[in-house]
Parts: sequence; structure tokens; C-alpha cells
Amino acid sequence: MSSYKLKLKHLIKIFLIAATSVMPTCMILPYAAITLKTMGHSESAVGVFLSLSFMGLLFSSPYVTKFTKLLGVRRVFIVTGIMPFFYLACLYFFPNYYVLCAANFIFFGFAWGMRWVLTETLVNEFGA
Repeated sequence: MSSYKLKLKHLIKIFLIAATSVMPTCMILPYAAITLKTMGHSESAVGVFLSLSFMGLLFSSPYVTKFTKLLGVRRVFIVTGIMPFFYLACLYFFPNYYVLCAANFIFFGFAWGMRWVLTETLVNEFGA
């Protein structure tokens, strides 16, 4: 297989991984806002809750290399790909447990950040 086809094959995989990480994220944030608002939480509480995912994203960047060395690239993508579904299940089945959903949302942001940093790294590696 030529170098060009191999790079294209890797880039298609990376774009599919990126798309599957963006879609759940774009669905989860509005769903969380709508669910919390219909439960009667104030707008400021909803805003603080939604910012927790970005706090998790911020704290994930220094730990990407440690988790990647520990688990491997494929396992990190699997674990971080499953995390949005855990959060959705938590928000759907336990919407009244605000603290549990908030902690899970921080871990969702952590996984989202790890997936994002790792995807960007792989795109740069395979694209060069």
C-alpha cells in the first residue's frame, strides 16, 4: 500500500473517531440543560453544571500521556467513547441526584478532553 493511501486510511479513521466524539457532546450539553431546566433548577445552576464538563476537559490535558501509556491508544479511545453513554444513563435514570450527575459530568469532560487531545495528536502524527 502506498504511503498516500496509508495516510488517507489513518486520517479517515481519525475523522470518524472525532465525529463520534463530537456528536454525543453536541447532544449531551443541550439535553443536560433542558433536563435540568425542566427539573426546576435556576439558570445559574444549569450554567454552573454545564461548565463542569469544561473543568474536566481542562484538567485532562496533563494526564493524557499517562493514561495512554497505561492503557494504550485503542483502549483510551474505547473508554473515552463509552463515557458519554454513562453520563446520559446517569442523567436519564437519576436526574434528581444532582451531585452524582455533576461528578459524572466532570468525568465526562475529562474523557472528552482526553479524546480531543489524543485525536489532535494522532491527526498531526498521521498527517505529517
